[in-house]
Amino acid sequence: MTKSISIIFPTFNNWSLTEQCLRSINKLNYPKDKTEIIVVDNHSKDRTVPNIKKMFLKVKILPQKSNLGFAKAINVAAKKAEGYFLFITNNDVTFTPDFFDKLITFANSDPKIGVCGGKITTTMANIKYLDGAANISKLTSRLKKLKNYQKVQEVDWISGSGLLIKRKVFSLLNEFDTNFPFYFEDLDLCLRVKNLGLKVIYYPKAIMYHQQSSTAGKMPKKWQNDVWYEGKVYLIKKHFPYWSKPIAILSQTFFCLYILIAKRQNRFNSFLPALRKVSRYKPQGPQVIKRARITKKQILAYYSQGEVFTARNSAPFQQVILKDFYQLLTTNYPTKRWHILEFGVGHGWNLPQMVKYFGKITGVDIAPAAISESKEYKFRKVDLKLIKEEKLPFADNTFDLIVACEVLEHVPDLEFTVKELKRVTKFNGYILVSVPVYWNLRGISKKIMESKLGEGTWEPARSHPGGFERFLTPKTIRDYFKDCQIIETRGADYGNAWSLPSIPLYPKSWTPFFEVTLGKIPFIKKFGLNFYLLAQKE
Repeated sequence: MTKSISIIFPTFNNWSLTEQCLRSINKLNYPKDKTEIIVVDNHSKDRTVPNIKKMFLKVKILPQKSNLGFAKAINVAAKKAEGYFLFITNNDVTFTPDFFDKLITFANSDPKIGVCGGKITTTMANIKYLDGAANISKLTSRLKKLKNYQKVQEVDWISGSGLLIKRKVFSLLNEFDTNFPFYFEDLDLCLRVKNLGLKVIYYPKAIMYHQQSSTAGKMPKKWQNDVWYEGKVYLIKKHFPYWSKPIAILSQTFFCLYILIAKRQNRFNSFLPALRKVSRYKPQGPQVIKRARITKKQILAYYSQGEVFTARNSAPFQQVILKDFYQLLTTNYPTKRWHILEFGVGHGWNLPQMVKYFGKITGVDIAPAAISESKEYKFRKVDLKLIKEEKLPFADNTFDLIVACEVLEHVPDLEFTVKELKRVTKFNGYILVSVPVYWNLRGISKKIMESKLGEGTWEPARSHPGGFERFLTPKTIRDYFKDCQIIETRGADYGNAWSLPSIPLYPKSWTPFFEVTLGKIPFIKKFGLNFYLLAQKE
């Protein structure tokens, strides 16, 4: 049976804590046959390994020849894990019996949840306090505690002592960045998850307990300061905007000065070496960095292995616009008899509306995950096919309508793809496409970013980890379909899943008004983040 969750954590001595943790896991209500436990032992000198083998027979123990540290040990365990979810934790925690019932149910409630964690009651020096999540100031780098630990909320950070993440997301992000020596690898992971357009959620109804610093607290204070500042400086380098990096470093400098004057503690001997050391680091994992243009084969290989993360309800405004086009066709033609091709089916969020208007539907995609997720709808009249090359596996003049939404900007060879779409479209059949353009503030910022990083290098669509091959203008799209009769065109914004405007001209809560209501006004239809074109093959 496929495991629902793999609970993974490292150990280094402290057998009594490890035993307490494993016994707590055994008392969980969550089904044992859906749970996997993996322990990475960082070369313990006590009886940790033999005791686990003797007392906890179902635990996978991975002994190491040296102390890998937390991040590397978790990466080792993740490679061996089989669960749909990974639960990353420490050996100094215990759980309430219903912890995973509540946390996993919540994680499955929204496909946009990338990371979630429960409420952690932490004990340190016999003092108990609530913990498990926080936010970070992108100005000073200061970690800010939540104002209300009883509220479900989006956060920047879920503690690595209780972090639930989908295994495929953890793998896509190249796991933990092992440049972080001891602290902040969990915060870095959460920020990278958010960069994918996924949510990081604190869920206080799932409760666990943590004995803080049972390992780090035994290390020399100088070592603790060294790894703390090394991690903090690297986090600033990796995630902070260029304009705020100097401010964050200056803030840390003043804090060290305050500690020196007020408490007579010299932290400069940790902070300054960290600055020098981190300057040589190269960030690990997917980053938006300048790189050479990737080849067509690399693009095809990437998408054939990639994952689709966009939630099925992530583009409600696009559904409004597509509905207008479908109704236009329905008014004039008996569309229930039509055979439709959706080129680039993604995760299937167009299918529920399409089946209401059309007869037979064929959906194709190059990503196996896209086909798998689209099949979850179980529509009887929808045939889903995985394609492995740009040439479509269909005869000429097969389809009455082809729908290609947010696809043409990704394909390696646009000219060939458009020819293929026309080839498989029947004479007097229709092609409906939508593409991102750069004729408003958001689009202009995209074009500027592309010019700085190089063509084909920016990754503006958070829900598409592969990025764009190109940005298109309405004129470009019209030119590609100039041998067809253009029935209707429209410009529209359909949601805030893309980068926010360069200048915030209106509150985020006004988005539906501007992007749907104003989209009905004829003049406004000529402008927007996306361009729609309906053409008829002649």
